[in-house]
Amino acid sequence: MSHIAMVAPPAHGHVNPSLPVVAELVARGHRVSYAVPAPFADTVARTGATPVVHATLMPDETAGEQWPSDPVAGMGLFLDEGIASTPLLATAFDGDRPDLFLADIGGYSARVLAHRWGRPLVQ
Repeated sequence: MSHIAMVAPPAHGHVNPSLPVVAELVARGHRVSYAVPAPFADTVARTGATPVVHATLMPDETAGEQWPSDPVAGMGLFLDEGIASTPLLATAFDGDRPDLFLADIGGYSARVLAHRWGRPLVQ
């Protein structure tokens, strides 16, 4: 079957809603790699997907770090995360490029890598 890479911002409100979809893709026989920072790796692994652990600039909700109260500053975090994570994920996936990228609305690096490698992207 296909190798699918899931990319979402490392926040519970972005990762958790995608987990049933990821679990279903795995159940249907697809190999799913999910780009997440270490605090989300065990949760992702329980779906049957392979966590692709990477560093993040986002607040660590599991450690009690808070998001900015200003929505514009919060959106800036998503952009900064995409800029920082794209080279990390390019390296992680370069030897095993996914057939398809699946991305949350804030999974900017998936959009960049899909374009760079000529792969389809589903948001």
